[in-house]
Parts: sequence; C-alpha cells; structure tokens
Amino acid sequence: MNRIIWGVLLGFSVVVYPLDLTLNTQLDEKLDQISKKEQSQTLFKFNVLRSIEIKGLNQISEDIVRNELMVFKGDILNPYVVSRNLKRIKAIGYFDDVESQLIDFEGGKKWVITVKENPIVNQIVIKGNDSINSDVIIDQVETSGGEVFNFGTIRTDILNIEDHYKSEGFLFTKVSKVDLPTYQDPTLVFYVEESQFDSIDVSGNTKTKDYVILREIDIKTGDKVNEVELKKNLGRVFNLNYFSEVVPDLMPSPATKNAYDLLINVKEKSTDSINVGGGWGQQNGGFLYSDLNINNFLGTGQLIALRGQWGGRVQTYQFKYFNPWMFGERRSLTYRAWNTKGSFGFNNMLSSGYRPETRYGMDVAVGLPHSYELRSTHKAKIENVYVSETDSTRSYSIQSYAYSLSYDTRDIKFSPLNGVYHFVTIENGFKLKSNALQFTRYDASFSNFFQTAEKQTIATRLMIGKINGNIEMTEYYYIGGPNTVRGYIEYPYSFGFGRAQLLGNVEYRFLLSDIIQFLFFVDAGWASSMGSDFTKGKVGKGVGFRINSPLGPIRIDFGIDELGEMRTHFNIGHIF
Repeated sequence: MNRIIWGVLLGFSVVVYPLDLTLNTQLDEKLDQISKKEQSQTLFKFNVLRSIEIKGLNQISEDIVRNELMVFKGDILNPYVVSRNLKRIKAIGYFDDVESQLIDFEGGKKWVITVKENPIVNQIVIKGNDSINSDVIIDQVETSGGEVFNFGTIRTDILNIEDHYKSEGFLFTKVSKVDLPTYQDPTLVFYVEESQFDSIDVSGNTKTKDYVILREIDIKTGDKVNEVELKKNLGRVFNLNYFSEVVPDLMPSPATKNAYDLLINVKEKSTDSINVGGGWGQQNGGFLYSDLNINNFLGTGQLIALRGQWGGRVQTYQFKYFNPWMFGERRSLTYRAWNTKGSFGFNNMLSSGYRPETRYGMDVAVGLPHSYELRSTHKAKIENVYVSETDSTRSYSIQSYAYSLSYDTRDIKFSPLNGVYHFVTIENGFKLKSNALQFTRYDASFSNFFQTAEKQTIATRLMIGKINGNIEMTEYYYIGGPNTVRGYIEYPYSFGFGRAQLLGNVEYRFLLSDIIQFLFFVDAGWASSMGSDFTKGKVGKGVGFRINSPLGPIRIDFGIDELGEMRTHFNIGHIF
C-alpha cells in the first residue's frame, strides 16, 4: 500500500515539474516581447525621418537624386535602409563620392546626404583607330563633352564602339583601355585595338600555283581584319572558276598581339576538257564538232581554247589565248584567230550567229584595270570577208580599233545572283585597204541581277546599238534567235535587221543545284535601218535550263513566238 502511495506521489511530482518549466518559458517570452515593443517605440520615436537634405550638387539636378530614394518622411531609418538608398544614389554614376549623416531634428532625424560630382568632361579622345574616323566613333558614345562624367554609361560606350566596328565589318576589334576624366585632367580617352592580318597562305591547291590565288587577294599583312573585305577577296578567288570551294580559316597569330593568320582553303575542280560530239541545227542540218579547252594552263591561270566544226554547210576553226596578268597586275591579253568557210559561218568564239560567208581574221585585246570593278579594253581587229567565191567584188575587209569600258560587280561572274555588268564600246573602222569598211559602231549593254530568295534571282539586260558609215549587210544587227529574241529563227531569216537595234531580256532564274538551273524568260527586240520603225519588233517567251559543264553552262531554251510556235535553242553559256 505504501509503495502504491509513494508511486502516485512520485508520479504526480514528475508531472507537475515540467508544467512549471513551461509556464516559466512563456513568461520569459512575454517579458521579451514587451521589451522589444518598448525598444521599437523608442526607435520609432527617435529615428523617424523628418527631413532630407542633399548637399554638393552643382550640375546635377536634385530631382535626379531624390527620384532614386526609396524612403519618405515618416519612415523609420535604420542602417539597412540608409545603406540601400546610398547604393542607389551611387549607381546613378554622376558622383565620385557619397556621404551620409543623421541629425536630430524635430523629434526625429534629418538625413543629410553630401555628394561630390564627377568632373565635367572637356573632350573625348579616341586612340588606335586607323580604320574609322574619330568623329564617327564619338557619335556612337552616350557621353558628351561639357557634361558631368557618368560611370554608368562608360560600359555602354565601350559596347557601342565595339558594335559599330562590327557593323562596319571589322572583326575582333575591342576597346582595350579607358582613361577616365579626373579633376586634374578631365579628358575621356578610349584606346581602340583593331585586329589585323599577320600571315596569309593557301592550302588544298595541287595544280594551281599559289601566286595565281594570292594575286587575287588585295589583303596584305598588317591590314585590318574586315569581314566585308575578306568576303570580297574570297569572291575574286572563286570567280577564277578553278575551285568548287573557297573556305577561310582565321587563327590567332602566335607572333603578334591581336593579329590573325589567314589560311585560304580551296578545293580544285576540273577546268580542262576535250569534247567531241555532234548535233543537228535547224538551219544547217547535221554537224560534228571538237573542242579543247585548257583553262588554267599548267596552273598559271592562262586559257587556251581550240574548236573545230564540220558539216551542216559550215567548216570552222578557232583559236583563243587569254592571260589575265600578261602585263602585270590585272593587265590582260586576249588573242583570237578564226577561219570559217561555208554557207553559214560565225566569227566569234562559241557563238551561233550564222552568216553566209567565208571569213578569216584575228584580233588582239589589252585590258587595263582602273579598279577591280572598272576596266577598259583596247582591241585591234583585222578580218577578211568573202561573201561570194565567184564574185570578188563583194569581198571586203575590216581593220578596226575598239575601245570598251566595263563595270562589273557581279558576285559570281559565271552564275550571278547580285550585281551589275555594264559596258559600252565604240569601234571605228579605218580605210587601210581599198575594200575596207569605214564605219563607227556604238554599242551599250546593261545587265542587272536582283536576288529575290536564297537561290533565285531576276536577271535583266538592255542592249542598244547604232552603226554609222560604210557597212555591209552582213555586219548589220540581226534580231531573232538564241542570243537575242528566243522563239524565232536566227540569221539570215531573222525578223529584224539593220543599222540600229534595241533589245531587252528578262529572266527569272532558279538555282536548283550547283549543276542545274531552271528559268522563265521574256525577250523583246527590234532592229531596223529606218530609224524609228518599232513595228518590226517582236516578243518571245518561254522556259530554259542551264547545265554546268567544263565549257560553261550548256543552254537549252524553249522559246515561243507571237504565233504560239515553239522553237528549241541549244547553245553554250548564258545569253547574258
């Protein structure tokens, strides 16, 4: 019995004891809350913001500073609030130093903020800029002379300068250093570090000589790295038509700071061909031909071409030699010779302008560059023409000099998407022999290419011609056929001929692949000796294909005349 009583008493004692501890803890917490409330009331009483005063402003408006403050009259000030707002004032960027002081004021606190303004920028200087004028660069920065310097805009100014260089095609250019204005020297100086080319080399060419590639590159060691200029120079290499790929590699130079080594990787394609074949002409019947084209002879960039054709009432032999750098930098030499005999002949390399005559001759042309796009050509020509073997009085000769001026901005010369090709020619025939023709011939051609999609372009050509003086009919302009207005029969059955011509062509070209093109075309032409008799003009339309070959694009056109009759034209090379 006693054990039970003591157990109960002992158990009661154990239970009561922890209840006493809990009550004591709650009492302590209550007293602590009362203490904090009293402290808060005391803090509220003595740290309430009563006024804000800003000192040290001269150029900067007080509103700019106050707009950054996130504390107002009646708010309680504590170290965290003060620090946060001071940071916002410093972030404005106009101040070299910001100090703070709390003063007892009207039962609370006056917050006195003292600032020290940055120096006024007296001028902005750009150093190291060789490629872009300083005034142009200064226009890109937000900082202005005569204003208080702002730390917050300097990073934006640096980015603006670097972005402007990039927009102008300059790669890897950076602002390497900035001298900030001080009270002793209030000049803001940006140091620009433009990247440059170090070594320039080629790779991948097994046949083509290095110098043939490098001479097309205007970029030299020390020139600035510019994407626009690099693409332009690589386009010149591609336009040699010796390579299927031209890919650049830019690698940091181990020898020079912020310089890059340029490696031009090329992939050569076949440039020589021997072709033997035959065909059937609408006017001449069946024929055989043989061609030998050596483009890039021995890897030196020279061209040698031979052609022979027999049958179809025509027998012709032609030779052509071309050296694009015969007399130094892009000073070219072209020599051609031909001998054609038959009822229908032609005097231009790979041309299909057939004429009932026998002729042989040659011409020599020297091309001179005025820029990469602008060239002039001086050509001397000697040719003897026999219109009839039985009547020598109908024979004549041509001894002429022609001056041509051409402007060429085509991106890819043999299959352009963009650019123009314009040229004008004046040819004058001299009376050096008794049967020589004495004449002056004026020709102008304007071809334009407008890219409409990634592999689509609109190609246009306008040709104007006029001949004055003593001229034979075989030298007239003839309109109709594969090179003028498609869908019509060519010379001598052309619908228009005479001493003047006007010709227009429009093609919408689709580059289906690197080998095949498809196009729609519309041609319109007029030729006459009557001056303005435009009623003789005709319009042709149709579709065509171009198949790339070593000789050039093989051209197949299906032209429809005004009566709806379709004719097929087969030739080599674009019509323009």
